[in-house]
Amino acid sequence: LPRLRGEGRRLGIVTAKRHRTVALAFDRFPQLDEHFAVVIAFEDTGTLKPSGQPFRELLARMDLTAGEMLMVGDWPERDMVGASKVGIRTVFARYGDTKNTTHSGADYEIDDIIELLPILEALNAGALDVGYTGDLSFLTVYAAGAPIKAIGGTRSPDAFQMELGK
Repeated sequence: LPRLRGEGRRLGIVTAKRHRTVALAFDRFPQLDEHFAVVIAFEDTGTLKPSGQPFRELLARMDLTAGEMLMVGDWPERDMVGASKVGIRTVFARYGDTKNTTHSGADYEIDDIIELLPILEALNAGALDVGYTGDLSFLTVYAAGAPIKAIGGTRSPDAFQMELGK
């Protein structure tokens, strides 16, 4: 996360949880809060993934088009389908898959979050922003920049802690 922000990428979150629950996670891991510009929680749209509405709301609040965002997630039926409904390119994070998914339907698949960097470079020569989809164990996170401004991936709170410690 620090590397992505250091490259000028804005991060955002889409989650089925409520803002209050997200705040509890940020209270537990306060260093995470500073990384995220936007949080779209259930009460923001009243709909859950795979509805496209939470993704549209994220795009609106980050002032992005679908072509400027890349979604990384570990739940194809929710993350890939929801993002795809509004035209956002997707990355399946196999490292977070707990369902032994054989077909994710994503545009890209990765086994480690570090594999996201070459994808970003290939898509727009490093001018992308990144985000995550996943949990904390429940948050879906996205990032924004230009022209790809958002990406998602899955991390547990401990994994986020380790990433921040690097």
